[in-house]
Amino acid sequence: MKKLQLLSVIVILSMMLGACVTAAPSPTAPAATAAPTAVPLGKVLKIGMITVQTGAYAIYGVAQERGFMIGLEYASGGKKDANGNYIIAGRPVQVIKRDTEANADKAASMARALIEQDGVEILQGGTVSADALAVIPIATATR
Repeated sequence: MKKLQLLSVIVILSMMLGACVTAAPSPTAPAATAAPTAVPLGKVLKIGMITVQTGAYAIYGVAQERGFMIGLEYASGGKKDANGNYIIAGRPVQVIKRDTEANADKAASMARALIEQDGVEILQGGTVSADALAVIPIATATR
């Protein structure tokens, strides 16, 4: 008998509480907004990558390239343009790779060509120290 009374009280209380609740307003469609306009991209940022892709030090060049590309993906938040270039600070990034074959003289001439002919704004690399040491004076002189 007590169970029946307790059940009746619970049912009555739940009905009373249900009656106190106001109905939620029906969701309305959001106001129509204009389609987002594409933000125009700035000038292409060219980065010259001086790396070793062949020969005994190629394994380090591959690691250098992969690490750099992961960094670009992170810095861009994964955003790419229609050509597949990462976009950083509103500029598509084009990476121009050159294989020095771990030859310091090649590294120096490639750095000069990347700056003067290809118009890179940034040099990245120097997989081996001889390459890096050969490129430093060129990069410093053409700031």
